Amino acid sequence: MESNEAVDRAAARAELAALQDGRTRLADRLEHAGPWWPWDVGLGLWVFLLIGSQSLHGTWVSVAVLVLAVVGVWVAYVAFRRTTGVWVNGWRRGRTRRVVWSWTAMCLAVYLIALVAENELGLRGAMAVAGAVLGVVLAAVNRWWMRVYSAELRGER
Repeated sequence: MESNEAVDRAAARAELAALQDGRTRLADRLEHAGPWWPWDVGLGLWVFLLIGSQSLHGTWVSVAVLVLAVVGVWVAYVAFRRTTGVWVNGWRRGRTRRVVWSWTAMCLAVYLIALVAENELGLRGAMAVAGAVLGVVLAAVNRWWMRVYSAELRGER
């Protein structure tokens, strides 16, 4: 019984080491998936388009921009998945969820303030400004999220 237990522990340690090695390789692959700007700046641009186009107040251009933004996000998703082999849900358990909640809270606050400014106070272009601010912030948040996720994969704190 003792010898089987020793073999099982050794096998378990080897399997855990292999799993950790795989996680480290995944972190490396995600960090070196190419230049950061197509993903982060691209997502920021699409957020700007989605939110900023609301300053156009229902014109056909805002509908076209919305369609363009949705197609752009889909293309980014497909390209990232093809490049890295994975797509990670931002709402997954772990420290990355805090990053997503931070982004969501900021996005909601800025969006609501801009919505009131544009529609109730008559400040034309407030939604475009909000879109630009949130687009820039999303580019930074996306970098932050990737660093947190990579550290999580590596078992770092």
